[in-house]
Amino acid sequence: SIDIVSGASATSSGEVHVSSAPSDGATGTVSIGSGVASSGVSGNVLLRTGDALSGAAGDIDIVVGVSGSGHSGALRMKNTGGSVDVAATNGGVILQADAEVNVASSTSDVTVSTGSSDVSGDVVFRTGDGTESAGSISVSVGTSVDESGHVSLKAGDSTESVGGDMVLSSGAGVTGGKVSVRAGPGSSGGDLELVGGTGLKVGGNVAIVSGDSDAEAGSVNIVGGDVMMTSGGS
Repeated sequence: SIDIVSGASATSSGEVHVSSAPSDGATGTVSIGSGVASSGVSGNVLLRTGDALSGAAGDIDIVVGVSGSGHSGALRMKNTGGSVDVAATNGGVILQADAEVNVASSTSDVTVSTGSSDVSGDVVFRTGDGTESAGSISVSVGTSVDESGHVSLKAGDSTESVGGDMVLSSGAGVTGGKVSVRAGPGSSGGDLELVGGTGLKVGGNVAIVSGDSDAEAGSVNIVGGDVMMTSGGS
């Protein structure tokens, strides 16, 4: 084996720099890889910061250089035929780019989740702030000749307490944003159901309430071919 180690010190160890030389044209590539295995398992490539016994462990930053022409290079994590796992034990995982962040799989699933723990972490999808216009978040399923896929949003279950809430809320502003829940069009349009939860003792309620206002409260309009209101059974 070959070890490249910086100098030791009582206060701070030295740094290790591996880079290609600068050039007036194109600079060289830095390649780190394990060798090819003809009949066994190829070696691993490990990037790891040291443990910290009384402070914070170091970060690992993989950064693409800045381009004067405005076209920076791409950062790709690719596994041909296998999985790509991005995980954190106690810290966080941040995927951030000035352009796009693409997480894609040609044939397998894409799973974004926090690890299991006494108190598991959050999963946050958020666009950056904008001085003129902030970006949007779009969750959609691809088109299919046969039956297309579903979009399922579900709060967590609880075995001994209250299940998680689901909140769909538009943004605040001089005029508040609109919330549209709409079934798909077709030869026969899709159905839209608002259903309270089934309970062993008491079923859940469905409340349709207009907004309050100091001047004029909002209206509730129910429009359709046939409007039927039926009380539930017990």
